[in-house]
Amino acid sequence: MKRFLSALLAAAMASTLLLSGCSSADGQKDSGADAGSSKPAASTQQDSGKTYKIGMTFSYRAEFFTRMETAQHKMADELGNVEMTVFDANNDIQQQISHVQTCATDGYDAMIVNLVDSNSTQEVINAAGDMPIVFVNRLPDESLLVDNRYVYVGSDENQAGQLQAEYIESIFPDKKELDVVMLMGVLGIPTQVLRTNSVKDKLTEDGWKLNMVFEDACDWDRAKAMDKMQQFLGTGKTYDVIIANNDDMALGALEALTSAGTSDYPPIVSIDANQEARTAIKDGQMGASVFQDADGQGTGSLQCAVDLLDGKDVGVYNWIPFQLVTKDNVADFD
Repeated sequence: MKRFLSALLAAAMASTLLLSGCSSADGQKDSGADAGSSKPAASTQQDSGKTYKIGMTFSYRAEFFTRMETAQHKMADELGNVEMTVFDANNDIQQQISHVQTCATDGYDAMIVNLVDSNSTQEVINAAGDMPIVFVNRLPDESLLVDNRYVYVGSDENQAGQLQAEYIESIFPDKKELDVVMLMGVLGIPTQVLRTNSVKDKLTEDGWKLNMVFEDACDWDRAKAMDKMQQFLGTGKTYDVIIANNDDMALGALEALTSAGTSDYPPIVSIDANQEARTAIKDGQMGASVFQDADGQGTGSLQCAVDLLDGKDVGVYNWIPFQLVTKDNVADFD
């Protein structure tokens, strides 16, 4: 299957990924299955003759979020009547709350928030005042989401872990027990919890015994993952597979293996399928990654913000599917 957004986003820069436009009609959680397409809501927004000021605050600066931001700016330029200001919270929730407060004070119409900490959802909402909020990529406290007011755009993290598990099962057809190295993101945030638990749960449910020979948090960080992997390699313990919550940590583990003189790489399975990870898959240094659509989340969140301001029904949850990337289909994602 070709990259999910390749032609449609370039041509329309709208909500082609979002189920039933920008959302599921009843606001309930949908599976991350096939999404429909719709005509760009941008034309309707332009017909309204309104100009909207929208703020975007990212948790921290990373390649994935940079791609999201690029897609948002491109879409805003094409709409012609959306002014976007982007902030980097540098993983500081107080700084992120300050960004939201500043936008509320300066008369912005809506906020898009990639949360630093889901436990601070209520504080972010309080800081927003009358502004609607589109939370993106990282689930907020779901009890605080409100239909057509505080909504979510992202990918179902359970699906990501399940796809990792299915790939692992396919490359070990004669095994039912695995020695696993697990590299995790920031402990306790929903993304880390769901990605970690879903791959473990899927394998366990399918009858696999998992021996977690090494499991540690690397905070989504490449350098930390490299350091942790070097420490583990020094123990001399054997393992079958490396599972990482994101590409940066997988690539850090890969660097540790390369530094240790490894030429026969073990299966490394991660999430995001960024450009460097896709190159490693092509070169046989990584086994697979699960494609998380940065463009789709970026344009989807902006489209939802515009739709909210136009009084359209966007529901609560707006899912953008994950896709498994292996050597067999990696060329489709270039």
